[in-house]
Amino acid sequence: MSRESTFGRAHRRLTASAVAIGIIAGVSACGGKSDAQQVRDVVNGFDKTLFENKFAQACGYLSDTLVKSAFRTRTRCLAQIETHNPSTEDGTIKSVAVHGNTATVVAQGTTEAPAALELRKQGGAWKITGPLKYFSG
Repeated sequence: MSRESTFGRAHRRLTASAVAIGIIAGVSACGGKSDAQQVRDVVNGFDKTLFENKFAQACGYLSDTLVKSAFRTRTRCLAQIETHNPSTEDGTIKSVAVHGNTATVVAQGTTEAPAALELRKQGGAWKITGPLKYFSG
């Protein structure tokens, strides 16, 4: 009987460990940022790179479609953004609306009226898609 008791305890420990691992895995899967937070992070990251004059990184926040339509190439994106910095002047995000793979962010700078930025998921990452008027110098 002592053997069965040891086996029973070992089995319960193994089962409890498996349950704990399942709970941890489930919680960590849910622990990622929401789409709305990811969108906020992109807009804030873009603004920060502009403020810090990291223009190559700023171009990385833009969708391939926007880069092609506004600048034709990443190299020209860098040159144009450096010349015509579309910074939001320490702006704040007023709202974020996510609809599937697209999102709209309304942001407001300190001297400008609120403006909408459009984003789209591209290869699993959120990228700014426009509007074009903010990026053509």
